[in-house]
Amino acid sequence: MPKTGNFAFCILFYNLHGTAAWFACVVVDVDRTVRFSLTNLIQMWRQTLNQGSLRRKFTCTEQRRVAKETACS
Repeated sequence: MPKTGNFAFCILFYNLHGTAAWFACVVVDVDRTVRFSLTNLIQMWRQTLNQGSLRRKFTCTEQRRVAKETACS
């Protein structure tokens, strides 16, 4: 009788003071088959983008860039 079930290891790291974000999700079956779950990666990415502080950080960075370009013109 084959074993059933799986274990999921998900890691979500984002740095609000920098410009980098890393996402990893690995599903390991009991027979040690490793599967990467694209659905979970997309879901984590969307949840991260919905974080208010992350959205504000990118918005402020973009506004500063536009202000510098306008001032130099």
